[in-house]
Amino acid sequence: QATWSLANLFGSRLASAAPMAARCAWEDDAWDQQGSILGEMQRLPVWSYAGKADTRAVSWRDLWWLADQRGHETKASESTISTEHGVKATVYTWNSDLSLSLLEGTPTDHCIWDA
Repeated sequence: QATWSLANLFGSRLASAAPMAARCAWEDDAWDQQGSILGEMQRLPVWSYAGKADTRAVSWRDLWWLADQRGHETKASESTISTEHGVKATVYTWNSDLSLSLLEGTPTDHCIWDA
């Protein structure tokens, strides 16, 4: 969640954001701050990663909102990649700067970095 918080506050000063197994924890007044949040995240590449079965780590609605605000379709293209270590990822791509990869075959559903 820290990656999302940093992106919301300082995204215009970052090169990219790669949230791992975390969704954004929006503040109560986030909708009131939508303009400033979008200002920070408008051009920030966001490549998010989560375990496919870890449904609490992904907010599709947030990614759809960000895609829409950037002028992209809310429906992402879908592809699948596999590694030689038995890890499979379903990758949802809105454009080169916005994607979500859902991993399977990791030791746990949440700790996807332990592959």
